[in-house]
Amino acid sequence: MRRLIVLFVLIAALGLAPAAAYAETVMTAAEVVAIDRALDGTRITFEGEAVGEDLRADADHRWVNLLSGDVGLGVYLTNLDASTIGAYGSYMQRGDAVRVTGIVNIACDQHAGEFDVHAERVQIIERGTGIERRPAAWKGIAGVLLALVGLYLWWYFGKMLEREPA
Repeated sequence: MRRLIVLFVLIAALGLAPAAAYAETVMTAAEVVAIDRALDGTRITFEGEAVGEDLRADADHRWVNLLSGDVGLGVYLTNLDASTIGAYGSYMQRGDAVRVTGIVNIACDQHAGEFDVHAERVQIIERGTGIERRPAAWKGIAGVLLALVGLYLWWYFGKMLEREPA
């Protein structure tokens, strides 16, 4: 009997080991999206940049998009956790780098079958910073040249309209 119990515990531990590994391994959003469908409801950990803005989900929760690589992933988290995110990525700003541990839902029953992650723990890894974007010099030169061409055409067609037909 004791051997059966040990065997059962060993089989159970081996069966849960792959799912537990996802909670310890830090993934990207692309890896989360490509996760095996059999791991629906598994606890995972992934990192990404908070982008856009947080959106109200209900009275106690917010939606935040985390981007890593070219893939964004919607995360459902509490208002308190969302308030820890100080900067969201945009054209002129890099958002906070965030590590989320939560439950992945391939087709979430609570959110109309959407693919999402329900955050259990949110950790800010790095604060967002501003991005300095200087306009390219050729764009300024091209703008001035096009403005001069436009002014010349305006003057030229004005002169053509003033001429009397022959």
